[in-house]
Amino acid sequence: MSDYATTFDLIDADKDGRISAVELVRLMEVLGKPVTLEAAQEGCSSWTRTAMA
Repeated sequence: MSDYATTFDLIDADKDGRISAVELVRLMEVLGKPVTLEAAQEGCSSWTRTAMA
C-alpha cells in the first residue's frame, strides 16, 4: 500500500472511500489548524467539482 493510500485510510474514518467535511474538520484539528464545518464543506464541494471536471 502506498503512503498516500495509508494516509487516506487514516483520514477516511467511516471507510466509505471519501473524505467528508466532518473527517476534514477532525484532521485539521489534529494538525492544529482548525477549520469550521462550513469551510470544510466548501472545500469538499470544490474538490468534488474539480474531480468531476
